[in-house]
Amino acid sequence: MDLELIEPETDDLFKAVDTEGRTSFQDNLCFLTAKRHNLICVTNDTNLRLMCEASNVPILWGLELILMLVREGGLIKKEAAHIAQEIHNTNPKHIDETVLKRFLSKLKSQ
Repeated sequence: MDLELIEPETDDLFKAVDTEGRTSFQDNLCFLTAKRHNLICVTNDTNLRLMCEASNVPILWGLELILMLVREGGLIKKEAAHIAQEIHNTNPKHIDETVLKRFLSKLKSQ
């Protein structure tokens, strides 16, 4: 599995600043970069997901990406479980106990 660092385009930086709506500058930049380069946008943010869906930009939940990394051998299950627990600890409102348990169940079946 290869990772490639992509620098945002200057035009996208300016567009991200000028984009009005319920998304942050960072979310706008993620959207514009994913759209420009035909990438998958990995986010748990509802407003960014809606923006991506409206423009047919593929999306994944953050925990889905972790499962993919385990499946491809880029991450061991123990570390994946630890990362998910830390995500839950820092954001228990959105990654609640139910979401965490569902993830851990999927992780076990990998």
